[in-house]
Amino acid sequence: QRWVAATGQAFFQGEGKERKAARFIGTARDVTESKEHQEALQRAHDQLELRVEQRTRELRETVSRLEAEMAARSRTEAELRESEERYRTLFASAPVGILVDNAAGRVHDANAALCEMLGLTLAEIRVLNAVTLYVKPSDRRQLVRRARQGGVREDFETVLQRQDGARFPAALRVNQIQTRHGKVLLTIVTDLTRRKRAEHHIQGVAALHELFLTKSSRAEYLEALVELLRHWCGCAGAGVRLGDREGRLPYVAAVGYSRAFLNEEQRLCLHDAPFRCPRAQRAACVLQDAPRAAIDGAVPPVERRAPAGPSGGFPCVKAGFASVAQ
Repeated sequence: QRWVAATGQAFFQGEGKERKAARFIGTARDVTESKEHQEALQRAHDQLELRVEQRTRELRETVSRLEAEMAARSRTEAELRESEERYRTLFASAPVGILVDNAAGRVHDANAALCEMLGLTLAEIRVLNAVTLYVKPSDRRQLVRRARQGGVREDFETVLQRQDGARFPAALRVNQIQTRHGKVLLTIVTDLTRRKRAEHHIQGVAALHELFLTKSSRAEYLEALVELLRHWCGCAGAGVRLGDREGRLPYVAAVGYSRAFLNEEQRLCLHDAPFRCPRAQRAACVLQDAPRAAIDGAVPPVERRAPAGPSGGFPCVKAGFASVAQ
């Protein structure tokens, strides 16, 4: 089958109803190849439009997915920011100390409560190795080993040290957690100073009650009492003094004092001694005693030796004992 393009002109003769074609002159040429080219171009055009439509549909679907993903990511980022803000708020305001470090001891973060416990700023803590906070480094190694094995060590009691060298008992809870920056150790620190002090007080009171119930004589009770007081308070010496009718305060039981010291102390008389201790005993405190007086009226000792002066010759001061004498 071939395609032909023809052109021509007809010639007529006659007039009116008698008019009719006499001859026809024209040309014809084969346009099969041209027609095939046109059909091929049309098919290519149709296929191109189909592909464009298909690609456009795919692009629309891709854009829709991207928009959905961006919206989901925005929600996730907003939730993450909100979560981080909640974490920072809880972290900063927690009443217990919180330390974030790695197994090597490099400190990443610490909250305000821990900074206060240690007497350090956050910048100062960050340049330290966490092991230096432990009085016993072996406790730190034990906690890290347990945490790296996947365990959580709770209520591990140890002793930590502050910047000034002071030590305090603490309970630790250590757990290893995974963050986007890697594995870190989360340590919760509770200062046990008040609890230990309360336990020590309760134990001491219980021991006093036990002495009262078990000692059969006054002398036996007082001897056991001064021993208990010395160990309970961690003092070098302890004694019990009872005032007599003449105003003297002799020791009725004592431990840890030299005989010479006791002999000098026995001369103390409430009526004429110009020191804070006797004034407190006879309820005759003066204005300068007020800063040392406790709520119950007791006058606690100062944790230093008294300065030289009239009271500096008092036996307790010369012996180096803490005294309220000034």
